[in-house]
Amino acid sequence: MLLRLGREREAMHSYAPLGFLWGDAGLLAPRHLRLAGIHERLGDRARAMHHYRRLVTIWRDCDPELRPIVQDVERRIARLARGG
Repeated sequence: MLLRLGREREAMHSYAPLGFLWGDAGLLAPRHLRLAGIHERLGDRARAMHHYRRLVTIWRDCDPELRPIVQDVERRIARLARGG
């Protein structure tokens, strides 16, 4: 909801604790994906790339149905690295 309202910085705080509590490790990669997108929208390429790279590391051996997400993230990393 906060993202829809354009309140990216507030939204980042709601994602911060995900993946760090016992039992929610499955949320860590989606957390990085969401935070990367927020940083990208804010124009912070370095932080966006950091979170995108974390997702790729976490899901490097992911199930086949998640592979398209990883491939999309790898394309985003390449585009951001080129300055796009």
